[in-house]
Amino acid sequence: MIQTENIFLPNSATLPDSGPSRKSKTPEKYLHSTYYETYDTKTLWYDAIEDNGLITLVCPKLNNLEPVLKMGQFKVDGRKVQKPKIRKFRRTDLVELPVSGPATQIEFETADFTLNSKISKTEHDLFSGLNTLLLMNKNNDLEWIRDHIKWHMAHHGLEAVMIMDNNSDRYKSDNLIPYLKDTGLKQVALLKLPFTYGAFGITPFRFRELYLQTSAYNISKVKVIAAGARCLIL
Repeated sequence: MIQTENIFLPNSATLPDSGPSRKSKTPEKYLHSTYYETYDTKTLWYDAIEDNGLITLVCPKLNNLEPVLKMGQFKVDGRKVQKPKIRKFRRTDLVELPVSGPATQIEFETADFTLNSKISKTEHDLFSGLNTLLLMNKNNDLEWIRDHIKWHMAHHGLEAVMIMDNNSDRYKSDNLIPYLKDTGLKQVALLKLPFTYGAFGITPFRFRELYLQTSAYNISKVKVIAAGARCLIL
């Protein structure tokens, strides 16, 4: 029996139309003519999460926006903080800002624009000690999702699921948790991801700039998984 219903919406920040835009690093000859229709040019961070004195901004690859971020000023609850540390990965960047205590609001200011968002809190006890599946979803058939979970329960001892839903429009994403109530899972959470999934390039760069899924795994890790889950299934 599912213990609680947990629905999370990230605290993101979007660059203004008049501000800078993220540029692709893929060579132009490997870009489809419609590439920038689904490439994320404007999300600066997907989520801002505070955990034990450290704020982590989970971002799409910064690319040309890295100098902008380094020249700007971050404020947390109205107070200036030191320059961030940037941890770089293949399809995501993590921007880390140490703070002296609990925080609720983050602001990023440049000479041309200001962004702000609330700060998410962690839920590290949610999957504590449970075998947990991270499931990326967009419009998958509900019965398929149920069968997929039941298979992992039977073969891998699955006990909990974090569903990362990317703008499903065949059904309301809020209905996913009730649909799974009688599966025998101990815990289910829903992370809503109202962002573009990313753009597919031409081989060998077909998957290079699909930022969202890797970033969603990192949001889940920082926000709810941490070291608490017994094991993860991706």
